[in-house]
Amino acid sequence: MSEFFKYTGEAILKSPNILIRRRDIIAIQDICVSSLGYRNINAVRDRFDGQRFMDNQIRKIGSLYALCDYFDLTKPVLSEVLLANINPLIEIGEKKYQILTSDFGTLPSANNLNSNHDVIVTCRRDDVYFLIIGVLAKSKINDATCFKTNAVGKTFIGFKSLEAIPSKYNSI
Repeated sequence: MSEFFKYTGEAILKSPNILIRRRDIIAIQDICVSSLGYRNINAVRDRFDGQRFMDNQIRKIGSLYALCDYFDLTKPVLSEVLLANINPLIEIGEKKYQILTSDFGTLPSANNLNSNHDVIVTCRRDDVYFLIIGVLAKSKINDATCFKTNAVGKTFIGFKSLEAIPSKYNSI
């Protein structure tokens, strides 16, 4: 946790908090249950890999939904295609962005970043709140100072390189 605050600094405090509707979280959980072939959510929670899959999907799709709510965009339809997409893109204005997200207290894994698109960095604060931290320009995706490499892969630490998220009434 201290490493998280060491790198995020004030960026985490200045980030907009977006509340995701509880019914959206339940819909994500339901599609995860059906995708894994279980009858109910308790069967998913009984298995470590099932719970991890569901947590990853809630973090990924929840961040996508938070951005859609923040910028007043239409939310994508929940489907197997959305679940399978490791790094979904969101179009804001005329520009496409990829989303890099993590849970509060952990640094985001940056193994699947594409250098063709800017990155919006988000954080899942708790079950229903997401923080929109900032935008990483695509020119900085290959900058070694923004990432820390370990045995698992790349971790994003370049929070000081992020550009501010503009007001939701302005496009990026």
